[in-house]
Amino acid sequence: MQRIKDIFQNFLNRKGTQKVRSLLGKFFDSDLYIIFFLLVALANWKFHLAYLAIPVGLVLALLIFIFDFNRFRLVPIILFGIGSLRLETRAVYLTPALIVAAVAMPFLIYDLFRKKAKFSNHVLIGMIFLLIASVFSAVNAPDWKSPVLGISTMVFYIFLFAYFYNLKTHYDAFETRIYVARSFTYFGLMIFAETMVYNLEIFEGGTIMDFFNWKAIDLSWANINYVAMMYLLVIPLTCYWFVQYQKKYQLILALTIELFGLVLTLSRGAYLAVLITFLPLIIKFLGDIKNKTEFIKKAFVAIIFILLVLLLIGIPTGVVKSFYEVLNQRGVSLTGREILYRIGLSVFLRYPLFGGGIFTSEYYISLVGTSTYYHNFIIQTLATIGIVGMIAFIYYLFSLIRQSLLKCDYNIYVFFIILSLLVHGMFDTTFYNPLVMVTLSIILPLMSEKKDLPVSSGEEPLNVHNQSQPANSAV
Repeated sequence: MQRIKDIFQNFLNRKGTQKVRSLLGKFFDSDLYIIFFLLVALANWKFHLAYLAIPVGLVLALLIFIFDFNRFRLVPIILFGIGSLRLETRAVYLTPALIVAAVAMPFLIYDLFRKKAKFSNHVLIGMIFLLIASVFSAVNAPDWKSPVLGISTMVFYIFLFAYFYNLKTHYDAFETRIYVARSFTYFGLMIFAETMVYNLEIFEGGTIMDFFNWKAIDLSWANINYVAMMYLLVIPLTCYWFVQYQKKYQLILALTIELFGLVLTLSRGAYLAVLITFLPLIIKFLGDIKNKTEFIKKAFVAIIFILLVLLLIGIPTGVVKSFYEVLNQRGVSLTGREILYRIGLSVFLRYPLFGGGIFTSEYYISLVGTSTYYHNFIIQTLATIGIVGMIAFIYYLFSLIRQSLLKCDYNIYVFFIILSLLVHGMFDTTFYNPLVMVTLSIILPLMSEKKDLPVSSGEEPLNVHNQSQPANSAV
């Protein structure tokens, strides 16, 4: 093993290799890399491909591993790779996915265990408790496939969290958080681009109001409710990025696009989450703005522009009226979800201790309807992993909230993500949703822990950079 390490190190130390590494390093540190793979993923999604984004992403990942670049450069590959999936038959992705796993996993496992891995984070411990509860729930599962799939995905979430949690100490904490925020901001823009393209494809000759028929909207990798969840994750991170680089006023445009995309989802849970979290988020956001006068000027211009669009286009064309009609038709009724809640509670009453089995909600719901989840994370927990699982989830959630409330800027913005997911989760299953859990497994490891904060003040100072943008940043 040592000989292999020596050969590899000699390869990296060669003059030619150093030149190539320097050029590639600049590429991976720049937004050009993020934009390049975003466009590849968009093309993959648009043209319903299976062998474009996956092989390109694998090549990029191998370059990151081989030349030992910052491992958080993998984040765009993960996010955009998810957003590139569109084929109706998911089995088509199985072969390339297995190839990626076979090639990438040895590198990932080596990264995690080349130094003594740490698992002392309370949020990570909570996830392990949830895994144990999932294993116990398998005894009541109606088939073996559902619990195997559920347990496997939970193991993956834990591995992903542990991977980034252990590797974050290798890099500058602030730079890493900014990079992750950048990646998620671009992810939000990618989601908006896909929804607009979908609108043009499906409702050709119609109006934008046709887009609000959520039953018809399916980006393949996410339906409209899942898209709303992603925006709730992205928006606070974009806010965090802006308060660190307060001359990047183009991020206000990105925030506007993300908020507009969230409005288009017409997700009642997401709307309620915004109503509850908007005021405290705005207070925190404005409190972090140093040059409030300049910011208010820019924000005022943006508001005037939005009002002009509504007055000159939205109202005359009837778009605003139609929007409120559709919103009024939906209302706040839980009709349609009541049956899901009853099914979930029935399963819980039948298997109160361990639940009916992880990932079995779709099986039980299929007996009377079509849905994957119980559309409420509390009922989802009780019905699938029972009282034992609820205890584990409470510990996980308590650890999550307690750590996010530490006096660290990044942690506070993550708290707003958690709060939004809790509110939205009363109408849709946010926690346990693979999209949410994967993204949280990237975001949460970067939160500061109590041991990371200065002993004297217990508070991490806000990093406000005078330059308009981080190095090589386009947005």
